[in-house]
Amino acid sequence: MNNRLLVVEDDESLRLTLVDNLELEGYDVLSASTIAEAKSVISQQSLASQEIEIIVLDLMLPDGSGYDLCEEIRLTNQRMMILMLTARTLDTDLQMGFNKGADDYLTKPYKVAELLLRIKALLRRTSSAQRSVETSIINDAKINWQKHSVSKDGQEIHLTKKEFDLLKLLFDNLDQPLTRDEILSQVWGDEVYVEERTVDNFISNIRKALDLNEPRVYFVKTVRGVGYALMKGVG
Repeated sequence: MNNRLLVVEDDESLRLTLVDNLELEGYDVLSASTIAEAKSVISQQSLASQEIEIIVLDLMLPDGSGYDLCEEIRLTNQRMMILMLTARTLDTDLQMGFNKGADDYLTKPYKVAELLLRIKALLRRTSSAQRSVETSIINDAKINWQKHSVSKDGQEIHLTKKEFDLLKLLFDNLDQPLTRDEILSQVWGDEVYVEERTVDNFISNIRKALDLNEPRVYFVKTVRGVGYALMKGVG
């Protein structure tokens, strides 16, 4: 079965061009021009048990912001990849997109060839995640890597998509210090600019959510002059 994508773009000419190019690459492509249409398509696909793997999402839409749709999707779906398209280039805009749950961010004008490469990269990440392990216990929290869920005592702990990806990276490199540059490259990608202090903020959120500040079974250690490492404590 071909990979299923959803293009959400209000510019008809650009939307048709994107759909045509993606279909030529062999993708199964759906499209919408508004947030309302996109939500309807997602709902219909979900009811039919047909998973949309990637949403190519324009930021500025007639009935609202792509940020809002991105955030709403992340409340119920952590696996669907979101590639945000926008003419905005400020660091604050990029940061907002990632905080809302976007997986990648491409600024207009862009080359279709670059868009196709980014989509292929996202699909590789999806495939890799699906092959990865089931569940792990970090301190008192249960992590389901496949479902992108975190719970403690039966209660869900909310992590954003990027926070979850960062947690997975630290867990996969247990006891191995990672530099901020390595973390930025692995979690945010090399194609976008994100300030190093963003890593510090996300580490702080993860520490607080999973009680990783002090040595327990697991804790996040600040490695001075290097970066961070998830360590096994004395538990």
